[in-house]
Amino acid sequence: MSECIPGSGARDDRGYIRTARGMAHRVAYVEQVGPIPDGYHVHHECRNPECVNVEHLRALPPSEHLSLHSAERRTEVCPHGHSKADAYRDPKTGKRKCRTCQCARVRRYYHRMKGVLAA
Repeated sequence: MSECIPGSGARDDRGYIRTARGMAHRVAYVEQVGPIPDGYHVHHECRNPECVNVEHLRALPPSEHLSLHSAERRTEVCPHGHSKADAYRDPKTGKRKCRTCQCARVRRYYHRMKGVLAA
């Protein structure tokens, strides 16, 4: 697979590039490949949301796109190497979070606050 080509513009909270004409990867796909069939999604084969390299993009029906992402999520690990099989959705952001890392964060916060209050 060739190198990713990062788009330019403002990134949204999921890392996708937004331009005045729409999502950068969709704009690149339409300009260089052709129209996206109605209802289809543009999938990043490279899993890099800011990439606009059309060799990495593929138009898929929503059901196939969702099944690819579901399979990826089941096999992902967090940046610290913990399995995301027990991940949960943060009620505020809706993002998936590693339960092991979250427990460690809460523990560190507790001990930090305990030290502050004891001083």
